[in-house]
Formats: sequence, structure tokens, C-alpha cells
Amino acid sequence: MVKKVFVLDREWGDPLSAYRFCEELEDGNILYFETVPFSFPKEAMDKMWKKNGQDKRGQGAFHRFAEKAVTFLGGLLKPYSGEWEYDALFRCDEKELSSLHLDICQKRLVKGARILQFFTNMHPKDPLHWITSNSFEQILLLFGGERGVQLPRIHGPWRRRLETCFPFLRQESFYDAFMRKLCRYLKRNEHFQLIAPKLEWIFPPGSCWAFFTDHIAHASLTDLGLWKQTFFIPQKLLLSPYKSPLAILERQMHASSFHSQILS
Repeated sequence: MVKKVFVLDREWGDPLSAYRFCEELEDGNILYFETVPFSFPKEAMDKMWKKNGQDKRGQGAFHRFAEKAVTFLGGLLKPYSGEWEYDALFRCDEKELSSLHLDICQKRLVKGARILQFFTNMHPKDPLHWITSNSFEQILLLFGGERGVQLPRIHGPWRRRLETCFPFLRQESFYDAFMRKLCRYLKRNEHFQLIAPKLEWIFPPGSCWAFFTDHIAHASLTDLGLWKQTFFIPQKLLLSPYKSPLAILERQMHASSFHSQILS
């Protein structure tokens, strides 16, 4: 069950708290901030909400907010910040968030890196309503393989040697390919959207929250004023890489391969 972890001012910059927060994230929980956790003028936030970063004044606020968010999270989640990568801050698309889904980057290959997203409700008055549902592991058991989305094949050492000698044989990361298929499957599966267990969350104006959106199925019932910034956390920076979707998928692939060999 997903839980909301309140982040208190006195915990910012504390090394022990940094590891605890990373553990909470990797366990599938939400880090919650009652207000924007760094100094930023409210009038600038209002400008971002109204202008959507389209004019020069709104664009300046847009970049300052993104820079402050990166700096703040770099201190709060110190174990991750050394080699993480991040995308620009942008306003969320209503269609993108309206159905329960897991996140995968459409513009780049993540190859198993975790997707951490930092959200902010920029709306001056209205709260945002969200729902969360099954974890990746639960979804994989429900819909992985013949039940929905075919699991990737395990290539033997001969194939890996060929790919090393002839890079043109390398295909898209099996992880990215599978996750994209799974995300499309979930969004189109009306039965899952209807009967999946749902936990509702309310995020007041000015609040922020962060979680691994590749781990927990989620959807937004309202999106006015929702902004997000995406961070990519490599496997080697994770405290518990065995909890990651990549590790879970690989275990399921090997279990499926072993089961097939037994039956044959």
C-alpha cells in the first residue's frame, strides 16, 4: 500500500534522512511537501500558471523554479544526485495522466534507470485529485506473458558476443520496449481501469510531491496547474536495485524461461 511520507523542514540536508527518503521512494511511497520546499515568490508561481511559460517573463520564472527544484532535490536525495539526469520542467498534459498508467520515457531509452518525478500544484486555489493503484510487480503478475504483454526473450551469450562485435545488431533496450508495450496495454485495458484498486490523494495548492512513477500505476482526476520535472536515476545509484522494475522484470523473465524448459 502506497503511503504519503511528510518531509519536514528540519530533515532537509540531513545525511541520514537522505538515505531514509531514498528508501521510502524505492519502496513505492510518495514524498510529500505541504508547501514548495524552497524560496520562490508566489506571484512568480501564479505567472507560471497563467502564462504556461509562453512569454519571456513566464519563461524566466519557469527556469528559476526548475533550477531551484534540481538544487533542492540534489540535497534532499544526496545518494542519487551524483550522476542523475533530468529533463526540463513542463506542464502536464491532461490526456497523459487521465488513465491509470506506469511511466516510461518516449523520447529516450532509460535502459532500466528509474523515473523519479517531482510534481507541483501551481493552481492558486484548487487542489489536485489523484489516484494510485497496483505496483509494477503486481501488474507484471497480472498481465505479463500470455496473460497480456509478452515477456522479452532471454538471449544467450552468443547473441551478446555478436552484438559486441556488430553494434548494428543491437535492438532497442528490451526493458524500454516492454515497458512501452505494457503502458499502452494498461491505458487501453478498460477492465483494468475499471476494477483496479484505487487510493485517492488530494494535493492542495502550492504543495509538492515526488515518487517513482515507473513503480506505481497512477492517474490524475484533475490537472489544472500541474507541473512536473523528471529525474532519471541509474541502477548503480539505487540503494535497493533489486526492488526496481528492471530487476523484477528480469527475475520474471528467468522464471518464465526456466518454467518453459521444464515443460518442454
